[in-house]
Amino acid sequence: YSTTPPAPTVVSPQQDQTFTDPQVSLQVNPVSDVDGGDVVSYRFVVSTGSGGSGTVIASNPSTATQWTVPDGVLQDGTTYYVRAYAN
Repeated sequence: YSTTPPAPTVVSPQQDQTFTDPQVSLQVNPVSDVDGGDVVSYRFVVSTGSGGSGTVIASNPSTATQWTVPDGVLQDGTTYYVRAYAN
């Protein structure tokens, strides 16, 4: 078992950013495995609640630091929150 890596920082979108594109690309700064050697995977969660409640969609874990929300998931005029997790 290894130590959980630090939480990645969401770099895109920026806080309070408004989008007109229904397929938003989310991106995080990469983090390293603190034990050195294991591959870090990332998971993105989009929700309607600032604390992560009201999850709308979540990505599958992936080693990619970027993920695009599929078309048709996000609705006009709605505020969404993004969280990213590393494993």
